[in-house]
Amino acid sequence: MNTHRPVAMAAENIIEAFANHQKKRYFDAFADHASFVFYNLAYPLTSKKDYHNTWSIWEMEHGFHVMACQSTNPQIFVCGSTAIYIHEVATTLQWDGQIIHNEERESIILDRQPDGSWLCIHEHLSPKI
Repeated sequence: MNTHRPVAMAAENIIEAFANHQKKRYFDAFADHASFVFYNLAYPLTSKKDYHNTWSIWEMEHGFHVMACQSTNPQIFVCGSTAIYIHEVATTLQWDGQIIHNEERESIILDRQPDGSWLCIHEHLSPKI
């Protein structure tokens, strides 16, 4: 069985939900214990709940809204029940009334669940240099 396709579909679901600011769908793709490292945040987020709360604060205090996100150059590595999805992302968002465009690299680490689905357990974002 080709495990790359289900991994790609799970990661693409995360990316599409983010690109369309579909908050519930986006967060449903993460395990409760997922962790997040973002270069523009001074500390890691150590659970889905932490990230969800931070996202909500961004929305309330900064008018945060994802307008678009395009993924390119995906690479997938499967190691047993763990998979790594690496890609480049071009994101357009609204922050403090400004339209911001970011060029970044992202690693999405996924874990295969007992039902065969894949959930994200870690996300790492860095600027594209």
